[in-house]
Amino acid sequence: MRFDGAQLSVEVFSARLLVVRMAGVLDGVTLVRLAALVRAQLERPGCCGHVVVDLGEVGFFGTNDVTALLAVRDEARDRDVQVHVAGITAREGLLPVAITAAFAQFSSFPTLEKAELALAGARARVGAGG
Repeated sequence: MRFDGAQLSVEVFSARLLVVRMAGVLDGVTLVRLAALVRAQLERPGCCGHVVVDLGEVGFFGTNDVTALLAVRDEARDRDVQVHVAGITAREGLLPVAITAAFAQFSSFPTLEKAELALAGARARVGAGG
């Protein structure tokens, strides 16, 4: 199997918030993989109310065609789940206008942390207090 330049992961933040993280390259091939992973999460029984697609670690955007992800967003709406994007708005000045325009079709947050605070509140953190 050939490596396509993208790394995907899923993290459950709460019963109402799930995050799909992407790192590496976002192009036509990896966008389809991303959309398929989000779709798979939506099909899980009892899926949450919000899915955040975190693109904060994407280092290269090789496409502005987000049709596959828009289709998943629309499917999510039919299931009463909202799909949001994080990590794009914080870099708008660095990205081609066509890419920011494509992702402007989504509810978005500048960072995953801001999405988390807005959608699920602060998670309990494990570790030393201060």
